Amino acid sequence: MEVYSYCGGSVRMGVKTETNTSSRTLESACARNVSVELHQSGADDEVLVAFSRLLDLDVRNVYLDKPKSRGTPLAFGQGKVVDVHLSLAGDRYVFRARVTQPVCTVKLNASTRVRGMSLSRPTVLDDGQRREDFRVSLASIDPVDVHFHTFDTGNVNRCQVDAERFRGQLIDLSRGGISVRVAVEDRATLRVDEQFFVHCRFPDDVGEITMLAQVAHVRSIVHGEAVRAGLRFLPWCQSFTAPHHETIARFSIDQQRRSIRRVR
Repeated sequence: MEVYSYCGGSVRMGVKTETNTSSRTLESACARNVSVELHQSGADDEVLVAFSRLLDLDVRNVYLDKPKSRGTPLAFGQGKVVDVHLSLAGDRYVFRARVTQPVCTVKLNASTRVRGMSLSRPTVLDDGQRREDFRVSLASIDPVDVHFHTFDTGNVNRCQVDAERFRGQLIDLSRGGISVRVAVEDRATLRVDEQFFVHCRFPDDVGEITMLAQVAHVRSIVHGEAVRAGLRFLPWCQSFTAPHHETIARFSIDQQRRSIRRVR
């Protein structure tokens, strides 16, 4: 079996475990054939989600079972970058790696071989649970609409009856902000530092939020047909927004727990 070597790295967020600890954790996860969730960002800024399980590892590669998405086998392209999420002994970890072999044969024991894939072995695992503002991807749930509206620039507490309104779809969120996809037909331009009130209702009766937010960055996606905007929440009327921050935290924790259950 020919093996291609790539330099794997960790996701740069949160607190990283030391190399020796990471190695032991990864070895333990492979020995237990721990289930994993694979995330790959596509060309149109969509996140592809698939599920697999760890099978084995060597000095250069980590070997996984054939990944599946909604029960259908899925092949990741060679050299593609994927984020691998796993749960072990109640702790959640994530690492970033490249696909070294989209399809390979993995030897489980003297008599059993299965078709799988291989990833570059990471040097460090990230402990996602320790990040204060853990960012939760919403790629695997039904779209959540985000409604924007402008306000009087001279007074944040005033909003004209005919204020501009448009909407987008939530990509991910944390306690500090959100990422939203907005179609150009809904709003042709978004500018860095623009401020809006944003409102969305979370599924499963978790609740709804209304926050004051500022555009931190914008980039074109879907061949110019939409933009992805990152917005940071701004301080505003603490007595009103405090329960909304609690709603965000509750929804984030609920999504993390669901993700952990999916990869177990």
